[in-house]
Amino acid sequence: MSVVDEAGHLQGRTRYNAAIMERGNLAQWVGAAVTFCAVLVALFKDSVRDSWRKPKLIATCGITPPWTVRVPLFVRRNNGESWKGEGYWVRVKVTNTGKTRAEKVQVSLSNLRYKPDVDGDFSEDSRQHFPLNLQWSHLGIPILDGISPDMYAFCDVIALSDPANPHWPRTADTAANRTVGCLQLEVKLPPEFESLRPGSWKLTLKIAAANAAPIEKTLQFSHTGEWRTDDVAMRRKCLRVSLE
Repeated sequence: MSVVDEAGHLQGRTRYNAAIMERGNLAQWVGAAVTFCAVLVALFKDSVRDSWRKPKLIATCGITPPWTVRVPLFVRRNNGESWKGEGYWVRVKVTNTGKTRAEKVQVSLSNLRYKPDVDGDFSEDSRQHFPLNLQWSHLGIPILDGISPDMYAFCDVIALSDPANPHWPRTADTAANRTVGCLQLEVKLPPEFESLRPGSWKLTLKIAAANAAPIEKTLQFSHTGEWRTDDVAMRRKCLRVSLE
């Protein structure tokens, strides 16, 4: 073999070995990347799956049924006194749009703001007994056992009665012929702590579950103090309810 042929042979051999090394390095990098991805999946698959499947709570409320409902009221006292009439219940609808059941769901009232007239700014109410949970509709409990996916439950926030009801809680400075809102709290408080006099109110609500992050909503509730026997006129002239 000539010197030229031998040099060419060595050159080709060198290129061949370099190609083999490059393929080996590439295989090593691919193998390392696959191993790294496998470790990531092993470490985070449960949290990613739980994040995708966790419950998700949304809250809605408005002036129309089923959020604000007019219902018959009947009160009978131990002394035999009784009264029959009507009232309103303002309720928040809590829906679970997630993939798993929401456990131990609660709606908490954390702040109150008030203004007496249409004009002017809201100011923080002086009552400092919050936060307190509200009661779930028809159950009267502050913590609901759970809400399944694509299901909902109602939570009572405010009740309002015909002022002719002699047993309705009211403060001494509210006229007997004016409506008074009553917060539906987990504990029974004196009228000066749970009553909402005529005017506009903003209630800060927090909705959460044991396995779902809390959301915060503001319920705006207004009542003029008037009572109308006609439901349509009452909603149009005397009540305002919204959630944002």
